[in-house]
Amino acid sequence: MRPLVHSVVFRSAVFAASLLGLGFASLSARANEPLEERPPLGVTPPSSKPDIPPAAVPRAGDKAPPFTLKSVDTGQPRSLDSYLKSKTKDGKDAKGAVVLFLSCRCPYVAQARAPIAELYKQYGDKVAFVGVNANQNEPVSDIKADAAQSFGFPMLRDDGSKVADLYGAQRTPEVFVVGTNGLVRYHGGVDDLGPALAQLVAGQAVTKFESKAFGCTIKRKP
Repeated sequence: MRPLVHSVVFRSAVFAASLLGLGFASLSARANEPLEERPPLGVTPPSSKPDIPPAAVPRAGDKAPPFTLKSVDTGQPRSLDSYLKSKTKDGKDAKGAVVLFLSCRCPYVAQARAPIAELYKQYGDKVAFVGVNANQNEPVSDIKADAAQSFGFPMLRDDGSKVADLYGAQRTPEVFVVGTNGLVRYHGGVDDLGPALAQLVAGQAVTKFESKAFGCTIKRKP
């Protein structure tokens, strides 16, 4: 009986060793596999669902949303259409309107005052200029005082930033040039506004119709 017992024990040991060898082989193979990347603790992994597209905002070639806002100096309502159909400072029909989202506190706007004034001097007899202040943390009295000192064109108050939302404006200064047909011809910063206006008044297509607007974020809350 003893040789049989020894034989059974030996075979069991061989079988166990083979299983152990397979286990080590499996572990070795898995060790060579790339580790699964996991986000750090406290960081939510990105969703596998597709991003929801943002609400449509007007850009070059789109219809500019109509608006009517009150002027900070007279309190009278002024519409975008009134500027598109207005007479320039020389009494000529305007060839479009320049809508500038501005601030009375933003240092970027302060730096842009001189270039804007120069563009207004150069093109104010051809296109209408209008400023829009959508910052809810800036009182009308400050906006009115700054506009009277810094800009030669009307400044409108955008209560609730509703017009800024319609246009998707995020920065000050940020510019929209609207043609007489009501279509946006240029959107972006002040740096590329000059070439855009030169092409607009010449009856040409605006080649660089979109640029990056650098500046302060529009404060949509008081």
